[in-house]
Amino acid sequence: GAYGGGAVLALSSAEPNEVRIPQQYVGWIKGAGGAQIKDIEVRTAAHVTVDQSTKDQGYSRALLYGTDHAVRAARQLIEGELSRVMSRDQSMGHSPEEQFPTPAAAPASSPSQAALASVLSLLTAAASGNT
Repeated sequence: GAYGGGAVLALSSAEPNEVRIPQQYVGWIKGAGGAQIKDIEVRTAAHVTVDQSTKDQGYSRALLYGTDHAVRAARQLIEGELSRVMSRDQSMGHSPEEQFPTPAAAPASSPSQAALASVLSLLTAAASGNT
């Protein structure tokens, strides 16, 4: 199959090979055209698939395949991204307009997004150069 022996290795490994992603963040984790998933795969050497069969229950599952080290690294990246975007959403609240009445205050949340976008574009450019 497409996964080779990696799936067996991950299933028998000590590392949990699944990360639950709240459904509203699946698009963020996947990235535009799957770019963020590809980035995680390039950075960790793990294979990542997103199983959305549980989305009616409010979450999807990122399934991670590879060596213990690769699975652990991919899980840490995904959990790090999730906690970052979730804490950003919590700090902004449900109605950002109330907390940030003036446009001048809005850019406070943008530098990390801008940095992430530039890192992703660099990594995407580097990855497409390698293929």
